[in-house]
Amino acid sequence: MKIFVALILVIVLAAVLYQVYALVIKRQALNGELFELSARLDSLYEDERKLEKDVDYYKDPRNLEKELRARTNYKAPEEQFIIVLPPATQ
Repeated sequence: MKIFVALILVIVLAAVLYQVYALVIKRQALNGELFELSARLDSLYEDERKLEKDVDYYKDPRNLEKELRARTNYKAPEEQFIIVLPPATQ
């Protein structure tokens, strides 16, 4: 009878130890995932700061017009383009 009780205790102890081991492994995996998500969140915060900076820059109509001119070669109807060439070298 004592051997039977000892055997049951050993089985229960082994089951508990297995569960603890499984929880430790799961915790390590979750910590790794947390690290990855934290890095991604930091990246997203940096992107947000850049976008907010761009929005503040483009709120000024002069900056918006400057960007439009740079990207599309836009000119107002009353404007003319003048091409200035460097002096010819001998």
